[in-house]
Amino acid sequence: MEPKSYRETTTKSWGDKIGAAFRAAAFGLALCAGGVTLHWWNEGRTIHRERSLEESNIQVVAADVARIDSNNEGRIVHLTGRFEVLKEAVDPELGFGLSAARLKRSVEMFQWDEKKRSETEEQIGGGSVKETDYSYRGVWSSREINSSKFQKSGYVNPGPLPFPTATFDSSNVKLGAFTLSHAAVASLPGWEAVPSDEQLANLLTPVLSRVRTPVQPAGGWIFAGRDPVSPRVGDIRIRYEAILPKEISILAKQSGETLVPHITSKQNEVILVASGAKSAFEMISDAQKQNKTLAWGLRGGGVLLLYLGIRLLLGPLAALTSVVPFLGRAVGLTSGLAAFVLALGISLMVMGISWLAHRPIIGLSTLTGAILLTFSAGAMRGKTSSASRTK
Repeated sequence: MEPKSYRETTTKSWGDKIGAAFRAAAFGLALCAGGVTLHWWNEGRTIHRERSLEESNIQVVAADVARIDSNNEGRIVHLTGRFEVLKEAVDPELGFGLSAARLKRSVEMFQWDEKKRSETEEQIGGGSVKETDYSYRGVWSSREINSSKFQKSGYVNPGPLPFPTATFDSSNVKLGAFTLSHAAVASLPGWEAVPSDEQLANLLTPVLSRVRTPVQPAGGWIFAGRDPVSPRVGDIRIRYEAILPKEISILAKQSGETLVPHITSKQNEVILVASGAKSAFEMISDAQKQNKTLAWGLRGGGVLLLYLGIRLLLGPLAALTSVVPFLGRAVGLTSGLAAFVLALGISLMVMGISWLAHRPIIGLSTLTGAILLTFSAGAMRGKTSSASRTK
């Protein structure tokens, strides 16, 4: 399906730009609030998770996977062994089941998708001319693409997918003498592809043929449509992945015959599952590394939200000075740099305050850095304001 493109040209007056900048500034406040909230929540989450893992490392005991020791009741235990599936994981909608702990169905529909690319040219007097290119092409997507919001009419998608992507768990998975709880099953690692062959295609045909025909294996998927090489809008493809019986190591609370999440003194759930034979120390160390990685990812998200919010708050300055294009660009560039430094400063300040109660030395160091960055941003904003007054 060849992509098709269209171009649209729009103009804005100086007054329009100023009004839009002030409206965007209101949204910037919401982004800043979101960034601060994300930082505060993330630091608390990170600290509680770290302390919960440390607590688990102290309390964990090694247990025999072949028998249930009543002395370990209510304690966090470490076990290693091969899990077995006593009841299939079943996809009830399509009628497919497998002797697996988990079964994941991935579904995609071929749909129209809109992409746009814009270029804006600033004009003397504060106005601007914006040229936007809209292109339309067919893509495989696991979500519904709402074609009613497309700029150009004539590209219509069928609507919701006939079957959503979904995961189905076995209700009876055993690890030696123990039963894995739903949370333990949901934590199992190691997805493997289920072969998308003629046998699977024939099994799914009675249901998929109600959507599209014929049904056939193609490129690792079960394809419902005339031609998998040249799909049409509305064609469907499905594939499965499964977690099959294998050796695992697990840290969980022993509750009768069942392995359930351990609730720490910080009210944090701890249940760790890894492929193969791993010691409790290795599993907790891996979990601590994952916690740190997640923490830094969320910190980056918080800085980004604050940067975007502050950039929008400073947007009216660039709009006001855009009556002279080069001056507006200079103010916009300076505002962007100030927004970045200020976002870092506020981020460090929130993180420092959060850490004060738990790690005083780290908290004080972080707050000191935040104050220095905030002063730097203040100096940059002063230069930006001076530039706007000289226009």
